[in-house]
Amino acid sequence: MGDHVIMAKVWRTRLLKKLSVELNGKLPNAIPTKWVVDCQHVGRGLPALKYLSCYLYRGVLPDKSIISEVDGQISFEYQNSQTNSTEIRTLPTTQFLWLVLQHVLPKGLRRSRDS
Repeated sequence: MGDHVIMAKVWRTRLLKKLSVELNGKLPNAIPTKWVVDCQHVGRGLPALKYLSCYLYRGVLPDKSIISEVDGQISFEYQNSQTNSTEIRTLPTTQFLWLVLQHVLPKGLRRSRDS
């Protein structure tokens, strides 16, 4: 089993445990069973710092990327990493919040680490 698969399982277990305690077990019924964790070595020193600085101090989605909220539907811009193009997506508010919360780390976990 690869490190990514193990990391994804540990991350999912810790997050769901924390959320179930905080929300008194009131989690959505349709939680994905497989999660993706992107973990890659980006080097050491200044090149690594420059690369990681783009990700460490920004939010999941900048406020300016949220285009509108109409009748409980959130429209937002995002960069499609596969096509490297800007796209617009519209979701119900609860699905939008769930998407954002998938990127929030529980207390005690670090966003990135270079060993």
